[in-house]
Amino acid sequence: MSTQKELIHHLALEELAGVISDQDQAYLSRIIQEDPEAFEIWQETRNILNTPDVKEFLARPRPVESIFRLPPSRNNLWYMFSLSVTVILVVSLLY
Repeated sequence: MSTQKELIHHLALEELAGVISDQDQAYLSRIIQEDPEAFEIWQETRNILNTPDVKEFLARPRPVESIFRLPPSRNNLWYMFSLSVTVILVVSLLY
């Protein structure tokens, strides 16, 4: 049986975070019982990530905005400035 390594990792992460669906939990339980390679991947993922620090991090509530918000960087500002100057130059050359 070909094991989908990324899927097993993903489902193990969801399981550790406590957000796995019942359907995915049933699939994960079945696949790790039937496929030794899947069990090995699942066990490896749990051994690495099933630590008190990771559990504490996953248990901390965080607003979605804070997860996806990127702090402004000077590189971003420089990129926007360069892009603006380029657009102005191209437009001025065309007209």
